[in-house]
Amino acid sequence: MEDHNECERRFVQLSKAWYGDANLRRTDIIDEIMIGFYHPEGGTTGEFAIRWYTIGGESTPMLSAYEDSWSALWQFGDLLEKLSELNGLNPSPERIVNLLIELGIKNDTPIKSM
Repeated sequence: MEDHNECERRFVQLSKAWYGDANLRRTDIIDEIMIGFYHPEGGTTGEFAIRWYTIGGESTPMLSAYEDSWSALWQFGDLLEKLSELNGLNPSPERIVNLLIELGIKNDTPIKSM
């Protein structure tokens, strides 16, 4: 299992980032929240995404995790438990952001260009 000890649990909401509009225009994604373990000096030891797509006329979230992030996903059991309580309720990005904050996961969304 990947060592995430020196990292912090953080997330970035693409639609709220300073570069979000330009990135979202090029895809069929409505919004995206990247969640994972981020090192204080930069980089990640594992991250996964919740992405919203239009399905059947509704904005619908989908959890996406590449195989090299599964150990990180495993350590977000508290988040997965809370997501299971929202099963079938089609939560908005704002609802998920509030949930992440409630769980003590740091909002690391860059709202201003450096």
